[in-house]
Amino acid sequence: MTVLPMGARRTRLLTVLLALELAGCATRRPESGAPGAVMAGTARVPVGLATPFDPSTWTHAAHGTPSPRYGSPGSDLWPVTWADDGKQYIAWGDGYGFSGSSYVSWGIATLTGGPVGYRAADEYYGPSDNAKIVGMICIGGVIYVIHADKADPTEHFQLYKSTDHFATGPSAVSGVIFPKAGTSIYPHSFIQFGQNNGDAVDSYVYAVGQGEHGIAGTYLFRVPAASIETLASWEVFSGTPGSPAWSTDFTQAQAILSTGSGFDAGNRIIYLDLHDGVFILIEGSPFVSMTLSWGLHPYGPFTPFATFPGGLPSFAGRSPTVSVEFAPKWCDGGDLWLIFSGGNVIWDSFNAVGGATLKWGPLITE
Repeated sequence: MTVLPMGARRTRLLTVLLALELAGCATRRPESGAPGAVMAGTARVPVGLATPFDPSTWTHAAHGTPSPRYGSPGSDLWPVTWADDGKQYIAWGDGYGFSGSSYVSWGIATLTGGPVGYRAADEYYGPSDNAKIVGMICIGGVIYVIHADKADPTEHFQLYKSTDHFATGPSAVSGVIFPKAGTSIYPHSFIQFGQNNGDAVDSYVYAVGQGEHGIAGTYLFRVPAASIETLASWEVFSGTPGSPAWSTDFTQAQAILSTGSGFDAGNRIIYLDLHDGVFILIEGSPFVSMTLSWGLHPYGPFTPFATFPGGLPSFAGRSPTVSVEFAPKWCDGGDLWLIFSGGNVIWDSFNAVGGATLKWGPLITE
């Protein structure tokens, strides 16, 4: 299996993709030799699934109960991050959360424990303002979220942050706003680098994004972690896998994938720090058509290792999902666990399926 040459350094990361539009002054530079370039070296890559996804794990199991086989009815999206306190923080939209006590446009919950028998708890109830939380990441104990303001006449995506693990509501980061209009692209999910971003291989935070429905393609963004609250520091991928480059002029964006449209149907990436690290990409929907691919860099190229033309076989005939996420803590041991919205009982609900283990191939050298 050959891998195209890609940058001066190779990244060790399993990630979640996210869409985003940014405005700034135009600067363009090649990645080779620059901070955030990808480290060259060897890696072991997946060549298939040693064990398939287990349909028996398609169950809620919150609060220690194995039934019902779904959770948080009426809620959707489910972006998730693994925080410094060991919990996975997860956001829902348009629903009642896990307790079922209050309907809100968005809220925050935590998942504790392993994938079987985990417990879910609502942490914060947001307002009923027609907004959404579409991406989350924990960096140095601060949890950043991408807040999609759908009620504003000039819709936009804005960075918010919580410094107290959502004991109180997150606060808006002034100036880090991405318009959602015309042909703009915007952030919708962060690439996860393990607990508290602890597996990051360079000084950057990465996010993937698409445009609004009708704007095809998946785009990649990065920003120095120390400057995440400064819009002018955000960059978009503007090169190719063979000649990577970044630009602060977002009109120069080059798609890393031809598929993907809208934050609720975008592709996702996670970084697994196993066997020297590799990125795993989910492309498509587990109910319609899904492909799992690997890459040595967050911008690709990506090589498929498992395909599901009609969606996951165990879920054939179930209602389509609007989103699918990797559960970063549950993937840390090398198994793949997916969180998604949908099901054959209720359209919007929390669901988790997993247990699929990767079959690893021989070492390759870039």
